[in-house]
Amino acid sequence: MRVLFDLSARTKASGRVREGLLPHLPRLAQERAWELTVLVAPGAPPVGLAGVAQMEIPERSDVYLEEFWLPRKARSYDALVTPREQLRLVGARPATVLQLHEHQQTRYARLDSMRAALRGAHQQYRASASYQSVDHICFSSGWTRDQFTVWEGRAPASASVVHLSGWADDVASGLFQLEKDNTVLIMASSDPRDDLNWGLRAWEMARLPAPWTLVVVGDGPAVEGGDVRRVGRLSDEDLLHEMRAASAYLHIGRCEGFGLAVVEALQAGTPVIARGGSAVDELLARGGGGLVATAAEAAAALQALALDPDRQSTSRQAHAAGTLFSWSSTARGLADGVRAAVEQRR
Repeated sequence: MRVLFDLSARTKASGRVREGLLPHLPRLAQERAWELTVLVAPGAPPVGLAGVAQMEIPERSDVYLEEFWLPRKARSYDALVTPREQLRLVGARPATVLQLHEHQQTRYARLDSMRAALRGAHQQYRASASYQSVDHICFSSGWTRDQFTVWEGRAPASASVVHLSGWADDVASGLFQLEKDNTVLIMASSDPRDDLNWGLRAWEMARLPAPWTLVVVGDGPAVEGGDVRRVGRLSDEDLLHEMRAASAYLHIGRCEGFGLAVVEALQAGTPVIARGGSAVDELLARGGGGLVATAAEAAAALQALALDPDRQSTSRQAHAAGTLFSWSSTARGLADGVRAAVEQRR
């Protein structure tokens, strides 16, 4: 069977997804007798994997790629795995797996409620040719699948939940760092789901004594102070260093369809304090942190962490929870989606 695996999307998570999945694809292709081609972004380095061909997309707009170029290229394949929600597949087409690993439409949504943004995204999916014709959907979380089912009024005919991982499996295996600094990490961005002010308010209310410090990674307003250190955007290597050293990760997202940074923190043995009510709930269901609803609750959780006489045990629990996520299981879940898509067509 000829399979086209699309790793060319240009989203904030696409690099991590591509690097995480690639090492596991040759074995899956061999096990399942696939003739596998990987689709990559312009200028991407050679895949260099035995038994895996590489195809580079042209430097064109997403509209051109999704409505003209990719649909034509995909016709010569038996199956297609893609995260491109607006892909316009018409006529003769492969069995298609839609990988909903990120809600692109929510990123720039100027809405108070991220659930409303997700609902708007779903309405766009419903109107798209891709959503109408897809054979199997791989949701990034049970929460996302359940939300779509509520809005649709029925469950998709063929769907599964495929959790993503965090750092590449060979990196994640050596991430655990038992000795922690007295720092709390926040990841800030321009994503409307993030609320840096909420995190800063929780930090101020916690009033942790020196030398406790809040480290703010990413974009955001100037928040420098005696106990606040803003480091801006970091390379993966520097981010990994900060995440491993932190005693806690304060997740400021208001609503997550998955929560990649949460898993990354857990894999580093860094306990997570997160706002509940979305997919983050299931990421922390087996330990590794706690869910809060208000800034006051987050402040109380930070205080409890700072006073915890056995923070090393808490760190071990977080790492154990992080080991439940791997790119090998993600790749296998997507491969199972291909099988389901092909069977759906029969």
